[in-house]
Amino acid sequence: MRNRTSIQKFTATGILLATALSGSIAPLALAQVPDTATASLADGGTGEAVIITGSNIKRSDYEGPQAVIVYDAKKIAQSGARTVSEVLKRLPQNTAGFTDAVNAGLSFSPGASAASLRGLGVTATLVLLNGRRVAPFPLAQNGTDSFSDLNSIPVEAIERIEILKESASAVYGSDAIAGVINVILKENYSGAQIETYYGNTTNKDAGELRESILSGISNEKFHLMLNANYYHRNPMASLDRDFARSADHRNQSGLDLRSSRGNPGTIFFSGSPDFPDGAVAVPRGGNGRTNVPGFNPANYFVPASLADGNLRNRFNFNDYTELISETERWGALTSFGYNITPHIEFFGEAGYQSVKTLTKIAPTPPDSAGDGLIVPATNPFNPFGEDVQFLWRSVETGPRRDRTEVDAYRYLGGLKFKDLPKNWSAEVAFLYTESNVVDHSYDGFLSVARTQAALNDTNPATALNVFGDGFGINNSKTLKSLIARPRNDGLAYIYSTDFKATGDLFDLPAGAVKLAIGGEYREEAATQTNSVPAGVVVATGGAGYSGDRDVRSLFYEVSLPVTSPKWNVPGVRALEFTLAQRYDDYSDFGDSVKPKFGFKWKPLDGVLFRGAYSEGLRAPSIPQLFTGTVRAFDTVVNPRTGLAGDVPITTRGNAALQPETSYGYFFGIVIDPPFIPGLSFGADFYRIEQRGLISQPSSQFIVDNIPTALTFNANDDITNIDSPFRNLGTVVTDGFDFDLTYTRDTGIGTFTFETHFAFINSFEQVILPGDPNAEFADTFAIPEFKMINSVFYTKGGFETGVTVNYIDSYDDDKQDTRHVGSFTTVDLQASYEFTFSAGDLPNYSKDKSGSGKSSKEMVPGTLTGWKKWLNGTKITVGCQNVGDVDPPFANLEEGYDTQTANSTGRFIYASIRKRFW
Repeated sequence: MRNRTSIQKFTATGILLATALSGSIAPLALAQVPDTATASLADGGTGEAVIITGSNIKRSDYEGPQAVIVYDAKKIAQSGARTVSEVLKRLPQNTAGFTDAVNAGLSFSPGASAASLRGLGVTATLVLLNGRRVAPFPLAQNGTDSFSDLNSIPVEAIERIEILKESASAVYGSDAIAGVINVILKENYSGAQIETYYGNTTNKDAGELRESILSGISNEKFHLMLNANYYHRNPMASLDRDFARSADHRNQSGLDLRSSRGNPGTIFFSGSPDFPDGAVAVPRGGNGRTNVPGFNPANYFVPASLADGNLRNRFNFNDYTELISETERWGALTSFGYNITPHIEFFGEAGYQSVKTLTKIAPTPPDSAGDGLIVPATNPFNPFGEDVQFLWRSVETGPRRDRTEVDAYRYLGGLKFKDLPKNWSAEVAFLYTESNVVDHSYDGFLSVARTQAALNDTNPATALNVFGDGFGINNSKTLKSLIARPRNDGLAYIYSTDFKATGDLFDLPAGAVKLAIGGEYREEAATQTNSVPAGVVVATGGAGYSGDRDVRSLFYEVSLPVTSPKWNVPGVRALEFTLAQRYDDYSDFGDSVKPKFGFKWKPLDGVLFRGAYSEGLRAPSIPQLFTGTVRAFDTVVNPRTGLAGDVPITTRGNAALQPETSYGYFFGIVIDPPFIPGLSFGADFYRIEQRGLISQPSSQFIVDNIPTALTFNANDDITNIDSPFRNLGTVVTDGFDFDLTYTRDTGIGTFTFETHFAFINSFEQVILPGDPNAEFADTFAIPEFKMINSVFYTKGGFETGVTVNYIDSYDDDKQDTRHVGSFTTVDLQASYEFTFSAGDLPNYSKDKSGSGKSSKEMVPGTLTGWKKWLNGTKITVGCQNVGDVDPPFANLEEGYDTQTANSTGRFIYASIRKRFW
C-alpha cells in the first residue's frame, strides 16, 4: 500500500528547503565527503569537479561532510591482494563478512564473497559498480541474506575502490545502512598492457595464477577501455594444515567437534534388557557380517556414550574437507564514451564474468531422526530382531562433490549532458545486471528413498549394511544405486532506469548553492529452484523461492555554503551544510522517506570537522519474502506440559515483512598540519541503531515468547510451530576509526608511512523489546580492534615496502571462558619498472635556402634492442605472512575463525607487467 504520510514528508521537506534557500529561514542541511587519503585539506577547489561516493553533487575541492576511504590501483597492488574480496577483507571496518574460504563446500553461497561494514552483516552494506547497483548473488547466504558477490568483479580493471563509512540510504536507497563500497573501473585509459601473476604457499600446493590484458584509447572525442582476465586457484585441504587436521580440539582445551554421524556408526532402538540406555556403538574393525543368526549382539556392541557424554563413534570430517576450494574465473568487460557533440556524450559498459568453484565435503551422513530412515528387522545384517534407528557415515560412496557455475552479466548505456550553464551536468542511463548460478551436486550424495530400499532388501548380497567399519563392507553396485545428483538453480537480476542532474542553483556571498536531483525506476527479481525438496536427498534439499518487486524513487541533495576561505574569517574559514533526502516507493511494502543532514566546518587551514545524521532502510530480501514452506521437526520444551520432545515446525517466507530501519550519527576530524607537509591524520566516530531486524528465531524462543505461533491439540501437545521470518530485535553499535598518513621526500627517495585502525566500542543486540542487552563486541567474528600499518619507499622505478596486519583477540564462540588469540602477519613487497628514454638524435637535411648545404637538427630517437623490450616492464615480487604464522585457535571445525583470520600461511608471489604504449 502507498503511505501518503511519507509522500507528504518528502514534499514538505522540499518546500521547507525551498523556503530556506529563498532566505526566509536558516536550514540545517547535509550531503557527504571524501577522505584524507585522496586529497589535502589545503586543496582550494581548483581541480576538476567529480562525484565522490556518498553524494550526487560534483565537487572540485574533494572534501565534503562524508568520510570515504580510497584504495586506488597502486594501493591495491601494494597490498598484494589477488581479488577484490581479499582487498576488502583487510579493511579494518570490514567485520563478519565472508569469503569463499568460509564454510568451503558447506556455504549456502558456494564460491561467493561479501563484505560486512561495521559488523552489521552483508545485507547492510551496499555494493556499487561505477556508482550503480550489482545484481545480488542468487543463492542467498544462510538461505536468506542477499548480497552482491565481490568475486564477479575483476581486480585488474579497477581504478579505485571508494568505501563510504556512513549510512547513505538518503542517496542510494536500500541496503546502505552500514556504508557503501563503490568499485570504480578504469575509464580514460590509453595504452595496452599484459600482466602475468603466479603465487604459491611454501607449505603444500595452493597455487594461484592470474592473467590480464588491458588496453584502451582516450582522446577528446572518444574513449574505450577493454579488459580480459583469467584466474585459477588450486584447492587447499584441511589435512594440509596442522591446526585443521582434526575437528577434535580437546588437546587445545577446546571442544570435540567431530560429527556424531560416524563410521562405524551408532544404533538406537526402543530398548532391551541388554541395552537399557537404548543406544550402542558399532564395533571398530568389524565387517558387519559377523552378526549371523545365533550371534549375541550384547557381547559384540558396546555402550554408545563415553563418560564425557560424547558418542564413542565420532567422525573427523576434516579428513575430507577443504579450507580453500578450487576456483576458476574468467571474463571481459569494456567501458566507452563517444562525444556526439561538445555537450552530449554517449557512454556505456558491458561485461561478462564466469566463476566456477569445485567443492568437496565429507561423505553423506544418513540420520534416522533427520531423514526418517530405519534398519528393519528383516535386514540380513540387523542382529537385534527389531527395527532400529542409526547414525552412520557412508564413506564407501566417497566425499560429496559440488560444482558451482556463475555467469554474471552487466550492460549499461546512457547519455551525459555536460558543460552546461551554471556548471550543470546531467545523465540518463539504462542498466541491466544479472547473476545466474547453477549448483551441481555430482558425486557422493544419497537418495533417501533408494537408501531405505537398500536397507529393506533381504538379500545379503545386495542389502545395505550399516553395521561395518570402513571400506569393503557393501556391494559396489548397491552403493552406486544410492547416488543422487541434486541441482540448485538461481537467477537474480536488476533492471533500472535513472536520471540525475547536478549544478549551481544560485550564488551566495560564500559561494554557489549546489543542487542535485534525480529519479530512478528499478525492477528486482530473484528465483531459486531446488531439483529436490527437503527429505528427498540425505542431508540436503529445501524450499526454493521466486519473487520480484519494483521501486520508484525520487531524490535531491543540496549543498549550502555559509562562509568561504576567501573571507579569511578566523574560526570559520569554511562552513557548509548539506541536506539529502530520498523517497522510495516499493511495490511490496509501501513507501519510505529517508533524510541525511551533514556539515563541514574548517575553523582554520588544515583542520576540518565533519558530521552527519542519517536515516536508513533495508528492504526485505526476496528470499525472506517468498521462500516456500518447509516442514521439519525440532526439540522444544512444551510450556503447558513441561515435557521436551520433537514437534513439527513450519518455516517459510513472510510477505508481510517490513523494512529494517536505522538511525546513524557520525562525527569526524581531519588535520593536515601546514607546518608538517605530507602529514595527515583523522578520526571518525559512529553510532548506528538498526531496528526491526529480520530474523528467524529458534523454535524454543518462539515457544517461550510468541504463543500465537503455536498450535495445540486437546492433550496440550504442540502440533505445529509457525516460524516465518519476522521483524525482531535491535542492534546498537558505536566505535571510531583512526587514520594517519605521512609522506616524506628525501634526497634518497620518498617514504610513505600509513596506519589505519577501527575500534568497535559496543555492539549490543536485543531480540525483543524489554529484553536485556546482549553485548557482542569483542566476541566471535566481531573483534574490537583491527589495524593495518605500512611503510613504503620509492626511488625512480624502484619501490619496496612492508605491511603489518593486526586483529585483536576476542571471546570464543563456543567457550566464552576462553579467548581467540590476536593475529599478526607481516607482508613484504618489492617492484621495479624499467623506463628508458631514447634521447634526441641528430638529423641532417638539405638547406631549404637552396645553398646546397645540409643543416643539422635534433629529433627524438627510437629505442632499440633490449631496452625496447624492457621499456615499460614492471616486475614485482612479494611475500605475504612472512613468518608463516598460523591463525589463532578458535572452536570451529576448521580450528580457526574463517571470517577474520587466514589459513594460507606464507605465500610467495611474482608478477610481470609489460606496457606496449
